[in-house]
Amino acid sequence: MATVFVKLMGQKNITGYAVSRDRKFNSPPSEQSAEPVQIQEESQIRLDKDLQELVKKFVSSMYVYLDFVPMIMHMVPAMSYQAVLASMRTYLESNSLTTHDDDDAKIYELDTSKYRDFSRIADHLDPSVDVQDTLSANALMGLVAVLDVLLADLTRLVITRHPGALENSPEQFSIRDVLSFQDYAEFKSALITAEVEKLGHKGLDERVSWFETKMKIDPIDKGFEGWADLNEVIQRRNLIAHTRGIVSRYYMENSKKYKYDTQGISIGDKLEINFDYYRSAVERVFEFGVMLAHIVRKKMGARENPSADSYLNELGFHLLVRGDYNLACRINEFAFNARGVKERTQKMAAVNYANSLKFLDRGAETERVLSKIDWSASSSDFSVCVAAVKGDIDGVVFWMKKIGNNGTVSEAGYREWPAFFHVRKLPQFSETYEAVFGVPYRPGPVKRDALSEIAASLREKTSTEYEQRGSNSSREPT
Repeated sequence: MATVFVKLMGQKNITGYAVSRDRKFNSPPSEQSAEPVQIQEESQIRLDKDLQELVKKFVSSMYVYLDFVPMIMHMVPAMSYQAVLASMRTYLESNSLTTHDDDDAKIYELDTSKYRDFSRIADHLDPSVDVQDTLSANALMGLVAVLDVLLADLTRLVITRHPGALENSPEQFSIRDVLSFQDYAEFKSALITAEVEKLGHKGLDERVSWFETKMKIDPIDKGFEGWADLNEVIQRRNLIAHTRGIVSRYYMENSKKYKYDTQGISIGDKLEINFDYYRSAVERVFEFGVMLAHIVRKKMGARENPSADSYLNELGFHLLVRGDYNLACRINEFAFNARGVKERTQKMAAVNYANSLKFLDRGAETERVLSKIDWSASSSDFSVCVAAVKGDIDGVVFWMKKIGNNGTVSEAGYREWPAFFHVRKLPQFSETYEAVFGVPYRPGPVKRDALSEIAASLREKTSTEYEQRGSNSSREPT
């Protein structure tokens, strides 16, 4: 077993320390401190990796709620409804005495002895119609739970790294409890778990305030535009859990505290979760989770954290590629305004942010963002992208020719980078591409969010039939 010896200088007041593998402390302390510094750096690297993994898991979960859950919300209700109707039709075809057509309907004569069996099938019709409401409610509860998990994981990491965060904790253990632990590590773990669980029962504002206080972070709610909307999502989730979505006095009172809009809403109303609301809720949770995790990650490490900044940029770019322009705009805006970022990283964030605004038809803001950066000394890949986002086709053509076929932008870049989506339909662009690379220009798809596109198509196809909710069905024989 490898060991290391640590020598503390000073009997009462420690004035320094030295480290040695062979108990020889002849070298000055400054020279002996190299290994602890290396250990500290390795610990910092592990911490940063742990934080990045937390963010990646959170983002992966958010993609589930952006893509797969909407598909389920659109497909399952229609499938359930049609399955019950098919079962009803099969039973009637097999057991009816007579049938005849009546305009656009078909009437089946059924012996009364068969009606009970038929009604058992028909009893599933209403639940099949209610599937969408149930799925929407469960989806919102699950969405907020994902945010809860992120907050808990971040809290645990902060305390593990900085045990001093427990100093003012009111958590108490009896002597019997303390003696029951195997060692200090187990006791410390129990303390951390107790603190995490205690915070988990508090409101979002108190949990965020904990991070602000313990890590000396600027007030997060002041810099997050969607703070009121996010709190409304959490309050609506609470309504679903406790009142089945019926508006309570508590929900209305909290609207004053969190400043979310309740115009047209009264106590006793039932709040629905339509697709637009659900999508907005996912985007708010996504944005806030990424923002908070990034702030904590930067605060716990070096002020300049290229890995964290690069990941944030890549995420914003990926959202652009997917066609999630609203969400991409918010993430890219946050990346653009982030502190302690290297110049090239900030320029990438500026292009992505400006491009997000361009896709949202906010042209004046696009120009404003780009004007905040001095592009004069930028590399050619930035120059051609800035020209493309501005819609300056002459500038794009100039830089394409200058970059050539073996430069900073490849064939795939011109086909797939969102910056070129605004100019690639122009003949000058495709002609220059062919002149530079010697092959015809074949652009990639503008949006690659295939799952959401499929879900939207299914929703449009089935909504008319589904919204009828079986209103033409008679439940009792007359």
